[in-house]
Amino acid sequence: MLYGNHDLGKYSIHNKGTVEEITSLIESNGIYMSNDEITLIGRSDYSLHDRKEMSSYELNNSTYNIVLDHQPRELEKCSNNNADLHLSGYTHAGQIFPLYYDYEFLNINELNYGLETDNQMNAINTSVFLDRDFQLEPNNIVNM
Repeated sequence: MLYGNHDLGKYSIHNKGTVEEITSLIESNGIYMSNDEITLIGRSDYSLHDRKEMSSYELNNSTYNIVLDHQPRELEKCSNNNADLHLSGYTHAGQIFPLYYDYEFLNINELNYGLETDNQMNAINTSVFLDRDFQLEPNNIVNM
């Protein structure tokens, strides 16, 4: 959790707690407070030509580093460049039943589905919900 401009009672006449008191109360209930401790990188898709190399991102161990990537690619490079978490979901392995086993057998993707831990990094790849023939219309509510 992180603080917003209203969370510390700055605009309230009723809240007289200090930042330290409020933080202590929140953390005593098992909620971690984050402050300038997360780096989030969204990468261009592997199929695009303008994709930056992982080594061009200056990640260090003082922050928790999250990489968002459409495809689970270059996982070892991400791990070697201090990424802590890699999130993706492209492979369709959870979308159509036999694909997961076919992809695993043929070693088509670096991570077809689920969680993989490599060096210091956790990589999570989700199953896909949509396919290319499904029209996603963000201005319309679709009930399924």
